[in-house]
Amino acid sequence: TKFLKENNLSFPVLLDETNMVGNIYGARSIPTSYILDRNGNILSMTVGTREWFTDETKALFADILAY
Repeated sequence: TKFLKENNLSFPVLLDETNMVGNIYGARSIPTSYILDRNGNILSMTVGTREWFTDETKALFADILAY
C-alpha cells in the first residue's frame, strides 16, 4: 500500500500472502508480474524488476486499456 501511494498508482495490485494465486499462475520468483486482460487471461508475464514508468510502457498499457 505504501509503495502504491508513494508512486501514485491507481491500478489493482494483488498481494498474494498465502501464495494461492502464485501457485495457480506458476509464479516461482519475487517479483513476478503479470499483465491480464479484462477476462483474467495472461497477456504477458515478467520475472524480476522492471521499469514500469517509461513512455513505451505507458503506451503499451494505454493500448491494452483501449480494448
